[in-house]
Amino acid sequence: MKADARGSVSEWLVDRDHGVWAYEFEADAKAAGVARLSSAGIHEGAVLRLYGEPGVAVWRKNAAKYEKMSQAGRPRDREPLAVAGGRVRMDIEMAGHSVRLIRLSPP
Repeated sequence: MKADARGSVSEWLVDRDHGVWAYEFEADAKAAGVARLSSAGIHEGAVLRLYGEPGVAVWRKNAAKYEKMSQAGRPRDREPLAVAGGRVRMDIEMAGHSVRLIRLSPP
């Protein structure tokens, strides 16, 4: 990058606390006394196939909460980009099994 370059950086974060609702749904189903079906696949993603109709009722009851939880985190949104010596450096700490989308944008 040019030494006088300007721009911004934005990030979206997906980890256990951002962009994920499945753990909360599983806890809600357990709290409601709804058990996984014995026929459910080990990595089943469909609520109906995983918990049956009782699970669908739990999901519908909490859908607004899960929708909010499904949003990716935004650690940075159009923050100025620092250029030094023609380089950009960012120190990023991430939890295991997490993903970040990083967008570098011109001014």
